[in-house]
Amino acid sequence: MKGLTARQKETLLFIEKYNSEVGCMPSVEDIGNELGTTKAGAYGHLLALEKKNMIIRNGLSRGIIINDKNYKKNITENTIINCNRIKQKKAYRIMNEAKELKITASDSCVICGSKKDLHRHHENYDKPLQIIILCQKHHQLLHKYKRNLSKNGLKLAILYNTTE
Repeated sequence: MKGLTARQKETLLFIEKYNSEVGCMPSVEDIGNELGTTKAGAYGHLLALEKKNMIIRNGLSRGIIINDKNYKKNITENTIINCNRIKQKKAYRIMNEAKELKITASDSCVICGSKKDLHRHHENYDKPLQIIILCQKHHQLLHKYKRNLSKNGLKLAILYNTTE
């Protein structure tokens, strides 16, 4: 039988993690939310996992049983790395949705106050709606400084004012 896809491995890892943290199996909706897909998409992944004998579904809500023998054989350290790449792609998709937020006429560069050639800077792709507005010059300088610091093993942290 053909091996698991990266998405199926991510689904299986999430089911196992959810069960160990929450104490019960996730619902189809929980799986869909984690994968960034619909319930139907999540259900499709569950069907594929069941067909490949990775899980057993008993027809009840949250009625998933992981087949331990096949799970240990298919999940490796490399799988976790691949799943992290999928999560990064998901973060980029969310970031692109955040780009649809319009820069208004009242926005200006937080460093120089310029209102020309404004860019959104995302410090953390896990929080894509948390942005700072910078002019093109300061945005490029910020990334240049961050690259130079990272070469020396240092990080530049941007703090956000969260008192709104």
